[in-house]
Amino acid sequence: MPVSGRRRRYWPAWTAGLLALGLGLSGLTAEMDAALCRGLHAAGRFYLAGQDSTPLPGVALWSSGLAALLCLRLPTGIDRRAAWHGLPRVLLPVLLAALLLALLRRWWPPLAPTLAILLTVLLHALWQARHQRRVFGAYALRWAARRALRDEDVLPCSLLRLQLQGDGGHRLPWSEVLPALQARTRRGGDRLTRCGRDGAALWLVSTDAHAAEAIAEELRADLAGVMARHGLHCRLGHATQAAPGGDVNALWDAAQPN
Repeated sequence: MPVSGRRRRYWPAWTAGLLALGLGLSGLTAEMDAALCRGLHAAGRFYLAGQDSTPLPGVALWSSGLAALLCLRLPTGIDRRAAWHGLPRVLLPVLLAALLLALLRRWWPPLAPTLAILLTVLLHALWQARHQRRVFGAYALRWAARRALRDEDVLPCSLLRLQLQGDGGHRLPWSEVLPALQARTRRGGDRLTRCGRDGAALWLVSTDAHAAEAIAEELRADLAGVMARHGLHCRLGHATQAAPGGDVNALWDAAQPN
């Protein structure tokens, strides 16, 4: 059963919060925080001269809460770039600490939440990568298709194209969709690729038209729950080449989702 979007989205917040709390209470970053504070004082020596920068109370809890907040909405899409979208948030605790020091003359050691966010983003990228193990680029799919169409031992081959449709304002649930597609592309010559924002394609070796139609129906059934949960519609199309020497572009057009 697919894990719900809420659970996938919230685990980074718990992870970042606990990491920041542990780092703050352990004091592992205390010396680096002190050096950073001295550096900020040196950088703003004219503005901060003679000012007492007392630490904020409950700094470990503050840093834990901010780390959790900044990781609350890490992207759940499986695009390779999306996993790293949390990296700019690593800078925010340091910037906030400098702002508090300049405006309120209060010091908030920012390195515990900074490290916690960085580690969480790295873990998040690894977590997302588990969905990408068998998701190839479009070039890899076309190259595999051209090679297969010259090999009578793997013919017939089928191309199956999928397109998700729904409210354009919502992120498409590819992290729930791809496992169902990956389950159909486990053989050595099979390929799965993302096609733009809302499409995917499966190249299936040793798969005739009847088998391709059956796989399309099974995918509709597998994805019915995900589609209903997110208010989406799934369009599928497929085309089969039984004789060697076929054209990949012609198959692509013939498999247009309908």
